[in-house]
Amino acid sequence: GEMIEADIAFLCTGNVPNSEFVVTNQKIPREVLDPLGLIKVNSHLQMNGFSNIFVAGDVNNVNDEEKLCQTAG
Repeated sequence: GEMIEADIAFLCTGNVPNSEFVVTNQKIPREVLDPLGLIKVNSHLQMNGFSNIFVAGDVNNVNDEEKLCQTAG
């Protein structure tokens, strides 16, 4: 029942990470995707080549830790 105020929100549910917005956005080069379609990020979770775009959740290519939303809560 708690209301959270945000400028933008994304529905992030399901078993397959969805990076479709990267493929359809002409301002983001496809090279930011790895062979699995995951978004390449640096150690600060910034999309490679973009200091103002952060990638959280299963769609980023961080593989050395679990990405559990209940842990974030």
